[in-house]
Amino acid sequence: MTDDEYLEALLTLPAIRQPLVADDGAWVAWTWLRAGPTTDVYVVPTDGSAAPLRLTQTSENTTLVSWTPDSQAVLVAQDRSGNERTRLFRVDLNRPGVLLPLTEPDPHYFIRGGQLHPDGRRLLYGANFDAATGAEIEPTWIYSHDLVSGERQPLARPQLGGTGAPRLSPDGAWIVYARADAHPAGRQIWLVATAGGEDRELFNFGPEIKVSASWFPDSQRLVVLADTPTHRRV
Repeated sequence: MTDDEYLEALLTLPAIRQPLVADDGAWVAWTWLRAGPTTDVYVVPTDGSAAPLRLTQTSENTTLVSWTPDSQAVLVAQDRSGNERTRLFRVDLNRPGVLLPLTEPDPHYFIRGGQLHPDGRRLLYGANFDAATGAEIEPTWIYSHDLVSGERQPLARPQLGGTGAPRLSPDGAWIVYARADAHPAGRQIWLVATAGGEDRELFNFGPEIKVSASWFPDSQRLVVLADTPTHRRV
């Protein structure tokens, strides 16, 4: 086998991305690349009692985004021919292969993340989109999308662009998200209420330092990671 043939063989090996455990701890879902003609989402019991279950199977690549709060469904993202203009869907564990659309197809903006609120009605995500004008914009705003009325309420309006996905607290009261308003190389963590009205900076270790955060199950504490020149610190 030549070096080129060896590299080609490595690039065709299946790979697992984004493993996420459900809130009830009973399931883990993930995105499985190169296990078939397209990328798809699978789920398996965490106790190993059953074989993996394929939740999606379409002609387009589909990736895992999040679990629903009741641990009975996942949210997935799908674009068209790799254009990264994703549409969000819900897939229930008891209805594999059935993709229930939550957002419009082939939008003219990019959606970052996507989590269903515990009330089952609101969808929270980031999008470089001004709902008032319909225009695509550079910064990624944080939105609360009412799935019944279709209304999109901007909860936070960063000044500059960003690619990170907002993270909803388990109780549905807060969202942590990243801003890069101070310097394009850095990232600071902000907190905004899902009810609107409060948006403030939480963690800033310097304008050029990248920071990330995720929730504890109690919705009162965060695990925060900050870059240093040699490593990441907790």
